[in-house]
Amino acid sequence: MQLLRKEIKLSVELNNRLDLLTRNKRAHYYTHKQLEVILEYFCISQKEFELL
Repeated sequence: MQLLRKEIKLSVELNNRLDLLTRNKRAHYYTHKQLEVILEYFCISQKEFELL
């Protein structure tokens, strides 16, 4: 999960998409909508994510 967070921070495009969905910038978790965007960006299905 730490590696995934690092990759998310490095991606400007993904960060911009997540910022559009974020209300609380200080939250330490991702909302369901943000998680959908992250999984789509990394081409990870929900089934694959659940197996992690």
